[in-house]
Amino acid sequence: MSKKVLAVVGVVALGAAVSVAAQGRKGPGRRGPAVDAAQLKQELGLTDAQVSQMQKIRGEQRKLQIRRHADIQIARVDLHELLAAPAVDEKAVAAKTRELGDLQAAALKARVDGQLAMRKVLTAEQHEKLQQLHRQRGREPRPAGPGPRGPRPGRGPGRPGGIGGGDVDDDGAPSRR
Repeated sequence: MSKKVLAVVGVVALGAAVSVAAQGRKGPGRRGPAVDAAQLKQELGLTDAQVSQMQKIRGEQRKLQIRRHADIQIARVDLHELLAAPAVDEKAVAAKTRELGDLQAAALKARVDGQLAMRKVLTAEQHEKLQQLHRQRGREPRPAGPGPRGPRPGRGPGRPGGIGGGDVDDDGAPSRR
């Protein structure tokens, strides 16, 4: 029991550290630094009430995102432990996989709900202007959901992260990271 708690705490701490480190760099799946709120207010012609609403929505969504991410990481650890057991309980693995899928579906739905809530704050003209700004800055809005993942060289059965060894992705499949 103590090992499990330490593993969960370690995964959550590692996830938080990676998240903080990733905020400062641009790369695949990263959108780069956020636009200054005052600049966005001016460019879109936002009212103080709109800025306040958007900041509130963003803050609430961020807190929920952190919780969902932690829950997904914990489910991954649990699934990994089930798969690493000497005698694999296939029913337990299937149940944990379903749980992980449900968590991911809930995360996607919450992200879309957050995007819709933000959109409701803007007028049609402001939304169009925001889309133009994204295109001008090379930050095309991305669809809600996981990015494309292709196979990486050197991964496969018997290799770290390959089938039968290593971590698992959100969908319960062996990680390709």
